[in-house]
Amino acid sequence: MKVQKTTSLLLFIVVLAILELVTVWAIKNNYLGRPNRYVPFQQNEFCSRKSKTFYDYGAFYGSQFFLEAKGIVSVPIEEFTIEKAIAIREALLNISSVKNEGIEGAPIELLKGLKAGKTLTCRDLSLLYGFMLNSVGYNVRHIVVSRSLFDIWDSHSIVEVWDERRGKWILSDPTFNISLKNNGEYLSSDEVYDLIHSGNYDSIKVLHGHPTKYEYSLEKYYISYFSLFNNLFYVSHINPKPAVLKYSPWRWFDDRFAIKMLMTDKHPVRGNEIHIQNALMFLMLFLIPLAIVISLLMYCLNKVNSNDIFKKLFNKITVCQKK
Repeated sequence: MKVQKTTSLLLFIVVLAILELVTVWAIKNNYLGRPNRYVPFQQNEFCSRKSKTFYDYGAFYGSQFFLEAKGIVSVPIEEFTIEKAIAIREALLNISSVKNEGIEGAPIELLKGLKAGKTLTCRDLSLLYGFMLNSVGYNVRHIVVSRSLFDIWDSHSIVEVWDERRGKWILSDPTFNISLKNNGEYLSSDEVYDLIHSGNYDSIKVLHGHPTKYEYSLEKYYISYFSLFNNLFYVSHINPKPAVLKYSPWRWFDDRFAIKMLMTDKHPVRGNEIHIQNALMFLMLFLIPLAIVISLLMYCLNKVNSNDIFKKLFNKITVCQKK
C-alpha cells in the first residue's frame, strides 16, 4: 500500500512538472504574454522622478562596464538633459553596423556584441542604452509598449530619461534613434499615450536623430509605431537580487518582478486582459510550483516511511533466520 501510494505521488509530481513546462512553452512560443504579475500603476506615481528603473548589477559590474564603454561615454556630465542623452544614444549606435547574427545577455555582453556588429533586439538595445545612461548618473526607466497583453510579438521596448532642466520624463528610443515632440516640446511616454488615445496622434512629431551606423528605419517597421501604445508598462527592476527570488513560487510575491501597467487619468485601462493574464500567471508562477514543492515533500516523507517499513521487515526476517 505504501509503495503504491508513493508511486501515485511521484506520478502526480511528474504530471504537475509537465503541466508547468507546457504552460511556460505555450506562453513563450505562442507569444501569450510575459511570465510576470501585472500591477495597475497610477499616472501621478508614473510621472514621479522616483519611478525609475533599478539596474541591480552591482558596483563592480558597473566599473567593468565603464572599461568596456571607454571612448563611447564619459563623465562627469554637467546637466542631465534629453539632448545629452540623445548624443549618448547616437554615440552608442555609431559603434558598428547591423549584421545578421544576434546576441542576448547582460550589458557588458551586449556592448561587446554591438562592437562586433551583432544585432540586438529592442529589449536588449534598450537595456544596454538604459544601463549606459544610468551608469553616468541619469535617472532612467525601462518602458514597454504593447498592442495586446496576449501577444508580446506586437510589443516594443524603449527608454525614458529624467530631464533635470525640464523636470519630467522624456522618451528616447534607441532602436529607431528617435524622440517624440508635440508643439515643440519633448514628450514622455504617458503624454504620447494620452495623445494617441484622445485621437490626437497626428499632432505627435517624430524627431529623428542623426544618421548612425546601427539603425532600423521606423518607416519600414512592420507595424504602426503608435498602435503599440495601446498598453504601456514600466519595469522597476532589472536583474534583481537575491537570485533565488527569481524563481517560483516566491517570484509571484516579489514586487520587483511585477510589470506596472499605466492607468492614466484620462484613459485608464479597462477590460479583462490584465485579470486573465494575472490568473494565468498565478497558476504558473505560484499554484503549480507550490503544488510541486508540497508533493515533493510528501514524496520524500513517504519514501522515508517506506524505507523504515522495509528496514523493520528486513530485521524481522534476519532475526527469524538466526533462530
